[in-house]
Amino acid sequence: MLPEYVEYISTRKDEIFTALCNIVLAANRHKIPIKHVLERFKEFLVYRSQRNNISTINEQVTLNRYTRLLAELGIYYLNAEQYDRGLAYIVDSFEYSIRIRSDKGMLRCMGLFEQFRSFASPEIQQRYQELINEVQKLSVYAWMPVV
Repeated sequence: MLPEYVEYISTRKDEIFTALCNIVLAANRHKIPIKHVLERFKEFLVYRSQRNNISTINEQVTLNRYTRLLAELGIYYLNAEQYDRGLAYIVDSFEYSIRIRSDKGMLRCMGLFEQFRSFASPEIQQRYQELINEVQKLSVYAWMPVV
């Protein structure tokens, strides 16, 4: 069914981003190779405002979807043993999770990163540590007593 679905969405530019989110999620769940799909639609794997045929989609909804897409891409590449690429996507998702204050997203990324930490390059580890510092700042401010 995937080839038919890919052809269907290819004619609907405003639906490609959402479809990619679903395709990557399904690929991870069912171990489906989608390298050709990711290559075909790589221009849609970057953050940008999304529209549907009615209006612009709320930025918070788009950011949530994009953050999840990055995490799912990370999982996809980690499963394919492309650790640098996978961990780079996980760290990107972690950064967006911090930006949108998604506790669930942060925990997902931290858990995935720690599971594959031994495969991380020094650069990815440094970036991850910088993001951990950001999370620590958020938690300190969240627990400061009101005076």
